[in-house]
Amino acid sequence: MKKYLRLKALIMGAAFLFVSLIMTPSHIIYAQSNVTIYWDDVRQEIDGFGFSQTGNQATNLYNLEDSTRQEVLDILFSRTDGMGASILRTEVLWDFCPEPGVYDPTVGFEQAWVMQQAQNQYNVDKLISTVWTPPLWMKTENSINGGKLKYECYDDYAEYLANYITQYEENYGLDFYGISISNEPEPITDIIVSWQCCTWSGEETKTFIRDYIKQAFSSHGINDVKVIANESAFWRDRDIKPTLEDPAACANLDIVGMHSYQQWLYPVKYLSSPKQHNKKLWMTEVSDTGELKTDIDDGLYWAKNVHDFMTKAEANAYLYWLGAVGSRVSEGLVYIDIENNTYEARKALYTLGNYSRFIRPEYVRINTSSSNPASGVYLSAYKDPQTGDFAIVAINDNNSTVDVQLSADGFSAAYITPYVTNANNNLELSPNIYANDINSNNTYTLHLSPNSVTTFTGANGSTGQIQTLTDGLDDWSKTHAHSEGMILDSTNPNKFDGDTSRVKRMNEENQNIIYHVNNINNFEATMYHYKAYDDINFYISSDGENWQKIQHESTDGVWTDIVWRKKTYMPLENIPTGTNYLKIEIAGAGAWEKQLGEVKIFYKE
Repeated sequence: MKKYLRLKALIMGAAFLFVSLIMTPSHIIYAQSNVTIYWDDVRQEIDGFGFSQTGNQATNLYNLEDSTRQEVLDILFSRTDGMGASILRTEVLWDFCPEPGVYDPTVGFEQAWVMQQAQNQYNVDKLISTVWTPPLWMKTENSINGGKLKYECYDDYAEYLANYITQYEENYGLDFYGISISNEPEPITDIIVSWQCCTWSGEETKTFIRDYIKQAFSSHGINDVKVIANESAFWRDRDIKPTLEDPAACANLDIVGMHSYQQWLYPVKYLSSPKQHNKKLWMTEVSDTGELKTDIDDGLYWAKNVHDFMTKAEANAYLYWLGAVGSRVSEGLVYIDIENNTYEARKALYTLGNYSRFIRPEYVRINTSSSNPASGVYLSAYKDPQTGDFAIVAINDNNSTVDVQLSADGFSAAYITPYVTNANNNLELSPNIYANDINSNNTYTLHLSPNSVTTFTGANGSTGQIQTLTDGLDDWSKTHAHSEGMILDSTNPNKFDGDTSRVKRMNEENQNIIYHVNNINNFEATMYHYKAYDDINFYISSDGENWQKIQHESTDGVWTDIVWRKKTYMPLENIPTGTNYLKIEIAGAGAWEKQLGEVKIFYKE
């Protein structure tokens, strides 16, 4: 469905690749710079990062075989295995309302399915939908291409949007965050399109938003869905200004959305009018329309594009065009081959993931002494105002290593944790970087490897290394509590890899043990299984009263006896800051057939 002249990534290639983040004295440092991060100098709030999955491309994703489809979903939405997108954009399909008063929520089932997965599997809470063209019977030319919305159909159009929200919520359980009334509504003299579209002038947008949309929403009991407009094809506020400058219309508009095509004509820059009227500013679509690119140079180009939108435009959200695309083009972040049931992720997915996986909704950007502290180096910083967690994204677009001396103003952390994307690594966890001065914990030396994007995460106030509590379960001394049906068992250690004491159930009722360790960061639990491998559950809590189930994974395991298998369990998702309790629950059939051998809890000092 896209797009204009192909975007040019003016990036010089690199043959030399340096993977290691930690330098040794034998390595040559080619450049060095200094930058300070100001904790209390807050710029914009971040609503999230994401992409669109619309129409035929949603169908292509849906039609993959189940296991491959799940892998693609993980690579798009997972915060452990993928980019961790937090916004999903889809299309309000015109044939949802084929004639006046008739609505068909089965239209776009595949889109709805993708939204369900994002919402229910990955906790994506920002589902937005955009109209490319209104229903044809509402348009002046009765065609999907061109034409305008008839003035006499403004009421019908508002009802169409309200019914889309309510019926897709009722039929699919979708909780919409926002609805955008138009997609690239420029007149035909500004752009020439072959995809479905509808022309809106700035005055027409103002009238509809002022007099119709929120009124229709209110009549349907819709009070929390945000109105987005006008998604111009270009990074300019020309056509949204009439809405912003009309107080009644402005009151009904929540988010100004814009695309960013033809950046050589409409460069990324700060647009004052949305901010002057206290409106969020989202960049809701951009892409390369050329052939599929999977190299690090392309990844660096898009990382710098995000950086510009964060630091120059001070955008609140950034969305690439497509998540998965069924042709070998760069309009999507993942190429899916339906015929062969395969996929290929672009390096750009991971460099965008250096932002989206770690900078979560409600983070804020905090200022730095420079966003471009050395030639080819770009740096921005973000924090969670509630928890004190922070993320620093550093891009090194040079062919050589650059050292950055980082100073923290207003915050401290004993160490920061890097995740590196370069030619050979994708969001690779690397060894912690410890503060230069253990007394102040506020200066660090960052070694940025050539042609890389690195995210450094940390927590304000962290004071030491990760410590480990190891409980061999020889007794109950290291546990906080356990249910009455849990007992220690020291029989037959030869069947359990020499383990002389384990915990098992006395009956088939759900039983648990609880640990109380402040600032839990991770855990490992060793289990022995006799045939039964299911019904092992893990819960975390900050106060020991309100529990949250946490997803987990396990090793394949090894046989310790002809019938007993030893497996290690660990969390599949990040454990939130402030977690102080871990509960391990054994449930299901077979009272003695699942035995807990050892628990390791990793915690911050």
